Amino acid sequence: LSPSFIKDVEILYNSRVGREIILSDLRVQQGQAMNDDDFGNSLNDAFQEYVKGHFYNSKGNESNVVIHGVDDDDDDDDVGGETYNVLMSTERIQLHQYHAGSWFAKYTIHRPTKDSKKVTMDGKVQLHAHTFENGNVQLKSNITLPSCTCTTSSSSTSQGALIEGIMAQIHQWDDQFVLQPLEGVYHDMSSEILKKLRRVMPVTRTKFDWNLEGHRFVKAVSLDVQGGK
Repeated sequence: LSPSFIKDVEILYNSRVGREIILSDLRVQQGQAMNDDDFGNSLNDAFQEYVKGHFYNSKGNESNVVIHGVDDDDDDDDVGGETYNVLMSTERIQLHQYHAGSWFAKYTIHRPTKDSKKVTMDGKVQLHAHTFENGNVQLKSNITLPSCTCTTSSSSTSQGALIEGIMAQIHQWDDQFVLQPLEGVYHDMSSEILKKLRRVMPVTRTKFDWNLEGHRFVKAVSLDVQGGK
């Protein structure tokens, strides 16, 4: 394989799984200078804190956020709205422990006007987990997040309240549409999913014992006995 081909494959892979976000040195990309966009700067700071609080707490994590801000019109006035495309990616690769995983999220945040006290949001989350100890099992999930509107009270004059509402919605999405369904999958994995991968009665006509802890215990004892010889 030629070096150019390998490089093209790496670029395509990084783009599809969000790794290009992790490799990027940029945090915010906009058509105009970020110094002129207080809301965009504050939004970027909030997402950076969110990533640090949720994805930097385990060894081997790499995470990053890039925000693309686009004016909805080409005028220089402050009337036109703004759309922010937030790309958030994190991955954890532990080859010595035979597992790896990634989380790639895309959020679209639209503000109708530059002084608006509400935004509309939607997004997608792409998950990929891979374990290959004594086997090869992968989990892939693509989740579409429902569109919603975040608002602040009419008496609020600070954009910080609006950004807090945005981050609260991100947290709710993560919990309700990503983490809770995954917990359900893991809880039912041994009794539902893994059983469907194998026949109930193997060719020996002996019913398979799905007691995972029992199998681990037998394996550990066997290794101790072999080591004592």
